[in-house]
Amino acid sequence: LIRSLRSAGGVDLLIFCIRGGRLSATLQHNYRLFSEFLCQNQVPIALVVTNLEREQWRMEDWWDQNSESARIEHGIEVVGRACITAIPGLENICG
Repeated sequence: LIRSLRSAGGVDLLIFCIRGGRLSATLQHNYRLFSEFLCQNQVPIALVVTNLEREQWRMEDWWDQNSESARIEHGIEVVGRACITAIPGLENICG
C-alpha cells in the first residue's frame, strides 16, 4: 500500500478520525503508526473528533479540554481539527 501510494504521488494529508472521550494508549499507538512509521513524520495530520453529541455547549469544548493532554501526554500533533456530530438538528450548536 505504501509503495503504491508513493508511486502515485504520495500522501498530502492524513485525516485521523477518533471518537470523543478519553485519550487512550491505543489511540496514541495508532497515531504513531500512521505518523511515524507509515509517513515518517512527513505528512501533516488533521484530527476529526466524532461522537460529541453529549457536549453541553460547544463541540469544540472537547478539544479545549483535551488538546494539552493530546499534545503533551500522547504526542499527538495536528495541523487542524474538526469536532463534529452526526445527529440531525444539532447543526447550529457549534457557535
